[in-house]
Amino acid sequence: MQHDAFHRYLRALPELGERAVSDCLSRCKRLEKHEGDLDAHFDDDRMEGLIDRLAYSAEDERQCRPLRHRVPIGGNQRKGSDSLKKAARRYRDFRAGI
Repeated sequence: MQHDAFHRYLRALPELGERAVSDCLSRCKRLEKHEGDLDAHFDDDRMEGLIDRLAYSAEDERQCRPLRHRVPIGGNQRKGSDSLKKAARRYRDFRAGI
């Protein structure tokens, strides 16, 4: 992950406050720890495979289906997966704009 450049990119987004920037960076670090380098995911398939694995629907939750990603979620699996997916999309948007 291009941490410093991504941090600058996030801080320039008017809709994100400092807490949201910090949370997004933290989630991307967790993704890298458990799913591998985000730049490699982008270079491979523009992160589509990773983003697809992060999807966890309300129906998945009702059916108690297992997560398809490797990031441990301590609380609500759907909400946790969704927040990771949003962070991954932000990183994809950052990389696509370089």
